[in-house]
Amino acid sequence: MGHLLAFLFIEGGRFLTVTQSPMLIIQPKDTPVRLNCTAEGYANPYMYWYKQGIGKNLHMMAFSTAPGSVTDISDNRFSFTRANGQFFTLETDSLPQDANGVYFCAASAHCD
Repeated sequence: MGHLLAFLFIEGGRFLTVTQSPMLIIQPKDTPVRLNCTAEGYANPYMYWYKQGIGKNLHMMAFSTAPGSVTDISDNRFSFTRANGQFFTLETDSLPQDANGVYFCAASAHCD
């Protein structure tokens, strides 16, 4: 069973709201999964996907500093897409056996 969390960050007095869908997912292994993340309140935030496996430490899976620019630091069993400034997607065609855990998306405003 996987659980998803949404976070709200305050950056420079502005709210940056992060929304994930679906919020909760229970999915059998070897099936496709897609998790969507939306960040609102900042035109082009940095975005991140994290996972905390059962009994394991939290780790970053991927991050994006701009649309079309994604750095995957996971084990390459998931794919990450950021087609525009506010949406960041995590997906897999075949959910691995050890995928149980808490997944969440985060976003942060930045200064250029």
